[in-house]
Amino acid sequence: MKSRRQSIRPKRRTNPWKRAAWIGGFLVASLAVLVVAQSRDNARKMEHSADQVVYTCPMHPEVVSDKPGACPQCGMALEAKATPRAPVEAGPGSP
Repeated sequence: MKSRRQSIRPKRRTNPWKRAAWIGGFLVASLAVLVVAQSRDNARKMEHSADQVVYTCPMHPEVVSDKPGACPQCGMALEAKATPRAPVEAGPGSP
């Protein structure tokens, strides 16, 4: 049996602004996680694309291909050339 004190106790209501603040904080935190994940994914893609091998003609450096073959201007075999990797700058606190 319930005591008299428990039966007259009003229901606890949450402040709607407090609930909105929690939901907003959750959304901001979720967005931050997604942005960080996306930037890391883009950094990995850029790192892999920097290591690609391209093929160029020794006589016509403007001829560039992603696969081996012959130069369309002179017919010479295209030579493999690694694309230069961008230098990585050290962040603050790095030696």
